[in-house]
Amino acid sequence: MDYIITPHDIHRWSNNPQALYNDACRHLAALPYPSATLDGDPGPTTCRYRYNGRCCVAGRFLPDILYDITMENKPADGVADILATKMIKGGFPDYYSRVDVAQLVALFASRLMRRLQEVHDTPSNWTYDGRAMQLALIEVAASSDLSAGILDNLDFSFKVSRPL
Repeated sequence: MDYIITPHDIHRWSNNPQALYNDACRHLAALPYPSATLDGDPGPTTCRYRYNGRCCVAGRFLPDILYDITMENKPADGVADILATKMIKGGFPDYYSRVDVAQLVALFASRLMRRLQEVHDTPSNWTYDGRAMQLALIEVAASSDLSAGILDNLDFSFKVSRPL
């Protein structure tokens, strides 16, 4: 999934947790199954920021050009650390300012991002009828003082070939 993430998007998500939550919910509803290695792939089943053309919910907010394979197997705050190091060393494209990258660092270090990542990474949330995903997202909204109204317009029934 190639997402064009502009500095405007980063600013909007950083200053509006409801926008981050709503976009994350839309992304989760669009996924047929999690961005993860599956049974039969080498190694244990593991969620991935980028995998076979998909990205996890946290990966949705990470510009492709800033993605690095070393981010895999790290929680969102670990990605924040990698982005902060890139910012300090100046290892990011001119398209993004230091402020943009600093906002991404704060976004990936946020409690809301960690909670959304947990929802994606919990296998029991990926059910055929989508009810578990919806309930998990309602809980995230409630604990973050956000509206879960976006969920009324989304279908979380997944087209997975087997339960995960």
